[in-house]
Amino acid sequence: MEQNPGFLLESLRTNPSADVPEMFDHRRGILENNQSLETLNRLYGNTSTEKKEKKPRTTAESLCSFLPHSVVESCLQRSVSSQHARKKGTSSFESINFLSSSYFSKNSFSLDHSPKSQNSPKMTSPNSLRSPNSSGTLTPSPPQIASSLLNAKFKLFPDEKKEPDFGTLSMEIHSAITNPVSSNGKSTLKEIPYSKQFKGTLLFTDLTNFTSISERMSSLGAAGVEMLAKHLNNYFGQIIEMISSHGGELYKFAGDALISVFSEDAFPMAGKSQDEIFTDLTLRAVQCGLEIQSKLGKYLISMSDGYSFQLTIRIGVGTSEMQAFHIGGVDNYVEYVLDGEAFAQLKTTIEGDSGNVVCSPESWSYIKKLCDGVPIIARRYSNPVIFPSGAPGLAGLASRKPVVSNESNFPTPSALTGNAPPERIPQNNQRVLSVLSPVPIQPLRNLPDVETLKKMEDHLSSYIQWAVVERIKSGQLLYLGEFRLVTVLFINLTSLVLTKAHNLDRANKVIRVIQRAVMNYEGFVRQTLVDDKGTVCIIVFGAPVSHEDDAVRGIRAAMQIRKELEDMQQTTSIGITSGKCYCGALGNTKRQEYAVVGDIVNLSARLMKAAEDLGHPMLCDMATYNRTNQAWVFDSHTPVTVKGKTLPIEIFTPIKELKAEKTKAGRKVEIIGRKKERAVIQEAIQKLSEGKGRTILIEGEAGFGKSILCDYARATASENEEITVLEGGGDPIDRYTPYLPWKRVFEEIFQINFTDCLDTVKKNIGIYTENSPWASKDCLAFLNGVIRLKIEESDYTQTVTGKNRSVQTLDLLLHLFCSFVEKKGKVVLILDDCHALDISSLALLAKVVKRVEGIVVILASRPMSSPLWNEMTAHLKRKSMFDVCKLDSMSEEDGKSILCEIFKVRSISDEVWNMFKSSWNGIPFFLQELARSLRSSNMVVVDNDKCDVNVTNAGNLQTIPESIEQMITSTIDVLPLPQQLILKVASVIGQVFDFVTLRGIFPIREHVHTLSENLSALVQCGIIEEDRHHGHWRFHNSMIRDVAYNLLLNSQKIELHTMVATYIENTFENYISFYYTLLAYHLCNAVILRMTGVEPTVVVKAVNFLLKSIDLSKESFADEEVRSKCQLGLQVVERLPSEHPDRKNLENSLYLRLAMSTQLMEEASEYFSKSKLPSLSDTIAGDFTTFHFKRKNDDTMEMPPPLVAPKRLKSAEGPKTAH
Repeated sequence: MEQNPGFLLESLRTNPSADVPEMFDHRRGILENNQSLETLNRLYGNTSTEKKEKKPRTTAESLCSFLPHSVVESCLQRSVSSQHARKKGTSSFESINFLSSSYFSKNSFSLDHSPKSQNSPKMTSPNSLRSPNSSGTLTPSPPQIASSLLNAKFKLFPDEKKEPDFGTLSMEIHSAITNPVSSNGKSTLKEIPYSKQFKGTLLFTDLTNFTSISERMSSLGAAGVEMLAKHLNNYFGQIIEMISSHGGELYKFAGDALISVFSEDAFPMAGKSQDEIFTDLTLRAVQCGLEIQSKLGKYLISMSDGYSFQLTIRIGVGTSEMQAFHIGGVDNYVEYVLDGEAFAQLKTTIEGDSGNVVCSPESWSYIKKLCDGVPIIARRYSNPVIFPSGAPGLAGLASRKPVVSNESNFPTPSALTGNAPPERIPQNNQRVLSVLSPVPIQPLRNLPDVETLKKMEDHLSSYIQWAVVERIKSGQLLYLGEFRLVTVLFINLTSLVLTKAHNLDRANKVIRVIQRAVMNYEGFVRQTLVDDKGTVCIIVFGAPVSHEDDAVRGIRAAMQIRKELEDMQQTTSIGITSGKCYCGALGNTKRQEYAVVGDIVNLSARLMKAAEDLGHPMLCDMATYNRTNQAWVFDSHTPVTVKGKTLPIEIFTPIKELKAEKTKAGRKVEIIGRKKERAVIQEAIQKLSEGKGRTILIEGEAGFGKSILCDYARATASENEEITVLEGGGDPIDRYTPYLPWKRVFEEIFQINFTDCLDTVKKNIGIYTENSPWASKDCLAFLNGVIRLKIEESDYTQTVTGKNRSVQTLDLLLHLFCSFVEKKGKVVLILDDCHALDISSLALLAKVVKRVEGIVVILASRPMSSPLWNEMTAHLKRKSMFDVCKLDSMSEEDGKSILCEIFKVRSISDEVWNMFKSSWNGIPFFLQELARSLRSSNMVVVDNDKCDVNVTNAGNLQTIPESIEQMITSTIDVLPLPQQLILKVASVIGQVFDFVTLRGIFPIREHVHTLSENLSALVQCGIIEEDRHHGHWRFHNSMIRDVAYNLLLNSQKIELHTMVATYIENTFENYISFYYTLLAYHLCNAVILRMTGVEPTVVVKAVNFLLKSIDLSKESFADEEVRSKCQLGLQVVERLPSEHPDRKNLENSLYLRLAMSTQLMEEASEYFSKSKLPSLSDTIAGDFTTFHFKRKNDDTMEMPPPLVAPKRLKSAEGPKTAH
């Protein structure tokens, strides 16, 4: 007996761990845990996906693929010498800030701090916020602090008659910060920094025309960038295989180049002299380079639009003593950096044409008797290096004449060291033609066994970015690749030569300064390497974790790094760019790195070099300037032309950050909607005149209008001259600086201006300390963290340190605030962004609302929960001194009023409103940004105080404004990884998705049993909504779905669309007529997204389902829908070869339906003529009711008689799933 799919849907939704019924047809091997991508590839021609490995790789093996062999062996040595595995520690305010952070919010989970809790929080990077455990469920990840502090209930007000002991609390906090809990085992980082010296040869493989190719591919959008990354992976993967087969190891991906090293440790060198070792290593590198040039010297890339280009390479070889540095260690992240004279040698070897293998003079001196080559004679011209055109092969190169190069006079390694070169070393580079006496090829040594690698996981993880480690451990390495808006920094550490004596400690300090600054602003250090540009550090903000203000964070980090390194006498030049990039793995499964690929990465490197040449400290591009000019003051410069760019680049230098203006009395604030919240604020301010205080919490998600309500409160209070308004607020970028949110407050209290001298500041502070114990103690130095000027330490303050200083600073600030209130009387305190308060600021706020009466305190915050915050709000509720204004979605009427205000009109048309209706979801910020984007795209026109659609440029907004995209992306990024993947997979299914389909195609089968739990968590977050009646879920906002979808790579979208279509076709075979539209949607997307290599059978199948869907729409006289589907079908048919036998028939069918759907005779005739069918009059003579035309000047249309709908299955309800 057939089972009802609707029943199956409901049963699986309520019991996700149940077995799938037999009707799902196990024989097809699509649904269950044995689901095979090979089957999907065979059915739908998805040949790009790699063959699934029979034996899955372990976490340790995946970690090893991100590291050079030498690092793995170094970890092995340290792991063997250590008795216990390393456990991660924490530092600074990153460790303690979880107490006030927003990741214990209603959007996540609640913590059980009882000692009996079995799910105690584990330690991880402060950037990771929350991470999934092995089962995919939520696991909180607060930092490591004292257990007494972690398990405390934080009863700030246990006894209302007794003052809460904030001093003890602050002492505990200070203790946790300054003395973090030590791990039980030995730390792997205690040896950092350290270095190792060895003999080695570098093989530098550089793409010659990558910048122009990258610019061209980036102009094609996300699909072009992904195709570039795909070809790079394929190309680099083959090169990596050749390097490994010759015994070399890939050191690092240097943008468009690969740096490989042939080390003496990799080959049997016992009993050999130094020259013999160098000769052996250089020969191996040269043999490898010649093979790469022979097999991969020309790599053709063909695009779907007919454009093609060729990847070509140039290879340089340098040999010297080298040193491997293990430096850094901030937040347990260690940098592995190589340096040596060989890098300086490479600078001249890679400046020529492609197709060559060029040895430095030092390298050639070891192999000149064993190889055949020609010298490259340098002339001292200022022009760039010019090498002879044409690619050499291993044979057939008859020309043995010296090659002349107009080469710049680059310093040789001997010039750098000041030593005269030996007579045997030639003065010119040599182009190698062939190897006369090759050495036997010996492949790269194998990794340790799996069991040994498992014991090394902690050591291996310390060399890899934490986000990559989390993806590997959660089984989502294949979904590491994404498209993201990022800000990229290139920092050139000029004059930092690691190999000089005593430079290890200095280099370590420099790298730690960079790591601290970057991690403070929650970016990540992509890599530090020494190459032909010098010592370069590459930093990324926005990937793999995004923020709403990544460009601002990037500039702040750059300014901090530059200032701190200047204090160390270390000069820098910095390039900063912003834009959309591919962020993910680069390489193959044997050797890969997390990289950022895109045109802006190359541009950042060019701006770094331009900054050095032009004498500017740092240079930004236009995109970065546009994202940050509201927060920073810039100097603009004359546009510059950089390598690989045809047009000049506009450049800017950030000068200083714009500080928030102090409150201005009398400034009127117009606010739309929020009548209830405004009434609460007005009432509180009115009662302040009667001496009655109150605390108001304005709570809402990002973009709901909290800040505008704070402005309204300030403007309302400023209308009364007797009221003093104090404003402050948290900084989401800098959450760790103590009392930062209170700086504006106390500068207003002390009336401190930029021009005030220290004596004036002391005098103003003294007004509030006179006749108090604080005056006699001379303790104003405690305020150095709150005011701009630095007050010298007194004899007393020098003796107060550690916990006691923290307590006294808190008490002093409270006394100053109380004294100010006593003198002024009526005070309104406004604190915005309270979710970003540091722990010290939150403790001071709690004391203020407890001790200071008769003031109005207005707090604006995103939903948050922490022990301190919860106890403070609970105290206020008990005292009936508390109002909570939770901001909900705004009404449609308010939304229209906001648009009228933006467009400066009295009304807007229904057509304009329909453009916003499905996207804004009651969030005013979204509406404002969408309106600005619509206005800039010239899609609306204002006439006679009315806003209407511009008919000449009508359409829907296809691009989400970047501000909204970053806000949504940052919201997704703080979710646990399984929930992030659920959103991405669900976005492929559609705006509405069902549990059965999601369960059937979810790629991480180990996490399927957690789907129901994670969906419930996403509902609580407000990201999705559940329709229990129909068993569906839907995205709360269409833009959330679009952002999640756009994070996926095209290859991932193709795979998931294909899996959905396959699943539906095989699961609901008996109800297939209900799914024609859905099948057509997924299959057509799978075809269109694939730029090359589309299987004709997939195209035919997609169009056939689309034709059936068109017929269903035609029955309902949905002509507009029919036309859009026909246009889609014609795009899909174009992917068929012109000679394919089915192409003409499919085109005819689509054109015929397009002609039948139009209401204009002229258009119908045009479409019909393209169908290559008999004349239109002959075709419609037999059944004129098939067409219904409308002449251009005819206002009436005679509707045809209704057509009889075809009979369907008796079970009209069909399966209850998303259509």
